[in-house]
Amino acid sequence: MLDALARGARLLAPTHPGFGTSELPKGMNTVDDLSYFYLDFMEQLDLRDILAVGVGLGAWLAAEIAVNRPSASRIW
Repeated sequence: MLDALARGARLLAPTHPGFGTSELPKGMNTVDDLSYFYLDFMEQLDLRDILAVGVGLGAWLAAEIAVNRPSASRIW
């Protein structure tokens, strides 16, 4: 599925902090905290006008990102 999404655009598919083999950063306790982590990540990479795609937790995060910085993203 990621290959299909990457055909027409740059694709970033990170693993959420605290999932897989990564550690959960100290003080990150809520989905809102995680959304601000991604907003900071987007700012560091100078990402603008992103399309956030997610299922389950990823969809929740995409919605939080759009609510917290509506000018930066669209949800799909």
